Amino acid sequence: MKESDKQSSKSIKVILPGVCPHCSKKILTSMVSFTPTISWILKESDATDAKNKVIDSVNKSDLPTEEKKQAMEWIEGEDIIIGPDDVEPVLKQIIK
Repeated sequence: MKESDKQSSKSIKVILPGVCPHCSKKILTSMVSFTPTISWILKESDATDAKNKVIDSVNKSDLPTEEKKQAMEWIEGEDIIIGPDDVEPVLKQIIK
């Protein structure tokens, strides 16, 4: 199967009625979106380990106390999930 055929088989086409903003005539707008793909899967323990690595690195950093405190409050938030691939980018953003 050609790559273009693979892409088209994974797409969702939607046709929506609308009104032309210039002439006010009725029009149909066709949009194509691609089905999402899974990039990786992790266990809860993987996320916990990654978050702990970030916490350890921030604690060991030379950040001023107030910045460290703010970073820790954010990292330790229940809604913050850090995957193993996110550790380095997150640390780069926190520790400049």
